[in-house]
Amino acid sequence: MDKATTIVTACNRRFLWGTYLLATSLRFSKMTQPLHVMTYGLTPAENRLLEQFDSVHVFPSNGSGKFGVTLKKPEALLTANSEFIAWLDADSIVTGDVTRYLAPLGESFQIRFREPRENVLRFKTPQYALGEDRTAVPKSVLEAWREDVGERTEPAMTATCSANCFTLHRRYLDFVRRWKDQIVKLAPRYAGVQESPYTYGGRMSDELILNSLLMFVHDPPKLSKYRLDTDPHAYLAHFGVNPKPWSRWQPKHLKYFDSILSMLDWCMDKGYETPPIPISFKRDFKGLIAAASHVEHLLRKAYYKLRGQKREL
Repeated sequence: MDKATTIVTACNRRFLWGTYLLATSLRFSKMTQPLHVMTYGLTPAENRLLEQFDSVHVFPSNGSGKFGVTLKKPEALLTANSEFIAWLDADSIVTGDVTRYLAPLGESFQIRFREPRENVLRFKTPQYALGEDRTAVPKSVLEAWREDVGERTEPAMTATCSANCFTLHRRYLDFVRRWKDQIVKLAPRYAGVQESPYTYGGRMSDELILNSLLMFVHDPPKLSKYRLDTDPHAYLAHFGVNPKPWSRWQPKHLKYFDSILSMLDWCMDKGYETPPIPISFKRDFKGLIAAASHVEHLLRKAYYKLRGQKREL
């Protein structure tokens, strides 16, 4: 077993299937790293669905869940005692053994930088001043981050990072604790605010809080190149926007249909219990599922175009 790295995630009942698929993909790919899952609102039977896999450890959360399960990332990361700790979102799978890409180069913090065009989707027009570059972080957001962190006067970097997958050396656990404290500090102030320096669509964003710290703490972690997208045969696939495959498929994710069903076949062959199988995972309905996926995509695209909104689809 690789004890050098612990993989960590968190889920509520809405992401039970996603977490189950993540655990399945890891073991199907012969990855042996321990998987720590912080759960919120799962029944004992649902927790056991995850614990039946080798080296999967469930940590039921006693928190209220008031600000969302994603805000439990730092708390979940602190359950690990290994040299390296990797966070994978509960709506992700690995397509092969990514062990050699999981640990960061050196004692660093491996995370993916967002491309400038992604800021157009991440931040909203009212957050930008007239004539401001829409591919950059809005100045109003940077000013709020600077004030709330209260350390640097100039940002340590200009790009933002995506928090759906990252790996850090345990030397940065104090930074993780600072992240947790910043969430506790800011969540009550911004809870329910539709758009702000720390919310997106009315939801608090652990990613925005993380970026504020990476930019404005005095001594940020040493960041290194994200490597879980470099090998076409073994990479992390992230089902990042709704709908999720266990509900309905997006056209761009249909390429994983056969792989996921093969993993579920493997589970059944091994005698693993599964959550109730949704229609979206029924092989006999593949054609109808694909057709419905494309129709829904076209309807959603037309809807957002009519409303003049830019959305990731």
